[in-house]
Amino acid sequence: MVHLYSTDPNSPSSREEALLKIDTQIPITDVTWDGFTGKKAFLSNVQGEVKEIDLENGRATNVIGTRHDSGIQALTYIPNSKGILVSGSWDKSIQYLDCRSSNNGSNGSQTAFLTKLPEKVLALDATENNVVVAMTNRLVHIYDIRNPTSPSQIRESSLKYQTRSIKCMPNGKGYAQSSIEGRVAIEYFDPSPKIQAEKYAFKCHRLPCSDVDLVSSVNSLSFHKKFGTMFTAGSDCYVCLWDQKSKKRLRQYPKFDQSVVCLDTDYKDGNSILAIATSDDSFKTSPSIESQIPKPGKSSIFLKYLGDNEGQPKQKQ
Repeated sequence: MVHLYSTDPNSPSSREEALLKIDTQIPITDVTWDGFTGKKAFLSNVQGEVKEIDLENGRATNVIGTRHDSGIQALTYIPNSKGILVSGSWDKSIQYLDCRSSNNGSNGSQTAFLTKLPEKVLALDATENNVVVAMTNRLVHIYDIRNPTSPSQIRESSLKYQTRSIKCMPNGKGYAQSSIEGRVAIEYFDPSPKIQAEKYAFKCHRLPCSDVDLVSSVNSLSFHKKFGTMFTAGSDCYVCLWDQKSKKRLRQYPKFDQSVVCLDTDYKDGNSILAIATSDDSFKTSPSIESQIPKPGKSSIFLKYLGDNEGQPKQKQ
């Protein structure tokens, strides 16, 4: 299902019910907006398809581009591209999709490029100049969008365990990458030794327990659109706010009832909004698939309207 909600801060009652509900019949893996017009949305699914969401008529319409051979893990819009999406699949490929094109018959849009990868995609994100793709076996590819078929940089992840999320900085200079082992890495695109010396990784979303830490996955990352600080979401049911430049945590928000599986931020008309999704992911800690797993709790979405200075880095003394 795809649900569309209002985020109007002046109409709290309108946010309680979905404005639109679309039953796609197929499990959805990701959604994204058309950052050019702001009037279109797109979804990806486990069948390897990207579809445009018809917001006026409440349905998922044409398949965009070529169907992947396996499910799509991530879908994102390239900023300032005037209509280019990137999908990353478990079939070891990424696909660049031109959503402005309409001369591809029933598909409704042309595939700009299909790039084969050496590993399955776990996460991806984009700036207006680069696409960064995190894969299995700790592999990271960085693509210059002017040459999208060949990576400009090939890196080994700074994180020892599997990637859960990757998010590019608002200034386009780098990205943050999180893992299932309660760590976040801050990375930079510039390959010069001087800039690479600034990268680092830190532990987070951990609970001290006797002589060990109870480690939680860092499921999602998002940067404050105005201040550039970073939000992290964990399976420990917490959302944290960080000043990654000073390497300090600014705030830990009150604990949620369930794991925080996804979050995102937006800044529009002078308002900063933090959207938080929680869900019961306790099945991940079950000893086996034969175990008696209780019925999962109901997933929830929360909206938080941030204060004018909430997210602003602390001034140096």
